[in-house]
Amino acid sequence: MAAGWVTLSVAGLGTVEFWSSNGLGTGVLSSAAVPTPNTPAALTNSQIATGNTPVTIASGPIKGGFIINPATLAGQGIGEPENLYIDWINTPGDTDAVTNGTTITLYPGDRFDFPALASGVTVQANAVSAGHNFVGAVYNA
Repeated sequence: MAAGWVTLSVAGLGTVEFWSSNGLGTGVLSSAAVPTPNTPAALTNSQIATGNTPVTIASGPIKGGFIINPATLAGQGIGEPENLYIDWINTPGDTDAVTNGTTITLYPGDRFDFPALASGVTVQANAVSAGHNFVGAVYNA
């Protein structure tokens, strides 16, 4: 068979094309043909240190990320589960009444996936109680 492009279906990657020197699927798989996987990393902060005071949880550039507001008092590390507020446009408020029009409210047990962020963009979180824990990750560029 002649040399040419070969298409393979690869579990977890989808369809991958590569150049085969003999047309039989043997040849060198170009790294450019394989998508770069996301590399997860911890959030910058995973706790509200001082109640009613925002903390930075991620800074661009990143490919995206997620944050989960734990559903239980044990998960949140405080007396009673409460809402968590996140924002990457303005400073997040600390109650449902103070959300600045761009703040996203995460109720206990909620998850939010945030998009890729450019350099200089930060995501902040806020809550009423000091010691409010949350979990998540970012995907580095």
